[in-house]
Amino acid sequence: MEMKDKTFVMNKDFVFREEEEGAFLFNPQTDELHCVNGVGMFICKLCNGKNHMDEICKRIWEEFDVDVEPHRLRREVESFIERMLALNLLKERE
Repeated sequence: MEMKDKTFVMNKDFVFREEEEGAFLFNPQTDELHCVNGVGMFICKLCNGKNHMDEICKRIWEEFDVDVEPHRLRREVESFIERMLALNLLKERE
């Protein structure tokens, strides 16, 4: 999936609860519960319908001590977002 010009938003069916080391995403209608680590939580917060992939990667690079090449970081972020989309935790902003 080409994500360069797309933006994403959290699925409003899920409650997003931040914790010290990450976040929980809970759907009270289905009892689904997912957890993400600190970087995943940061990405979820950036998926507000305004940030494109380049901005998300740039912000991660600035916020965390990233020890990977920029192209690998981008692939990992895209992979995370694809998993979140497959789980219906994120949606593409229309």
